[in-house]
Amino acid sequence: MDNNKVGLFGNNLQPFVGQIPLGQTDNKTDPNGWADRYKVRIQGIDPKEGSILSNDNLRWGYAVRSTSLGNGNKGSVGLAGGETVFGLYDVDNQLCYILGSLARSNYNVEMNAQMQQTQQSLEFKLGNIFNSKNPAQGWNHGSGSTGTPLGQQDPFQPSIDNFNNAKKLLGSS
Repeated sequence: MDNNKVGLFGNNLQPFVGQIPLGQTDNKTDPNGWADRYKVRIQGIDPKEGSILSNDNLRWGYAVRSTSLGNGNKGSVGLAGGETVFGLYDVDNQLCYILGSLARSNYNVEMNAQMQQTQQSLEFKLGNIFNSKNPAQGWNHGSGSTGTPLGQQDPFQPSIDNFNNAKKLLGSS
């Protein structure tokens, strides 16, 4: 093997856990056509302080897609910022590959988008992933009709009027 050549995934891969800064809603594709990219701050490698390493100066991490997304259908990998991600990092060549994200079991916010902008880092704190650049949608936490997190709402109890209106819409009596 020629040690002067770097393979597509590098030569000295190490696992990492990191965080994507808030507000990355644009699909940032690599100029050479490889993968969706996101800025990522790696725990244990990058300082948490934005005054030392700002979000703008973080390395790009290449998001590895699920096989269900294919490679040319322009489907989103679903990352928008604030997520804690894991992947592989090539120490020699500074290449970073995002393999997945760690689920959050709560949506407490330790730092909002304005604070992150001032600090230039989430500092590995929980961020508000739903903000002006990434508004909550109907399937997201806290965006139900009552503002209660989905899955924690009271079950919908249809009234007789709901049934009658549905029958009318379906053309049955």
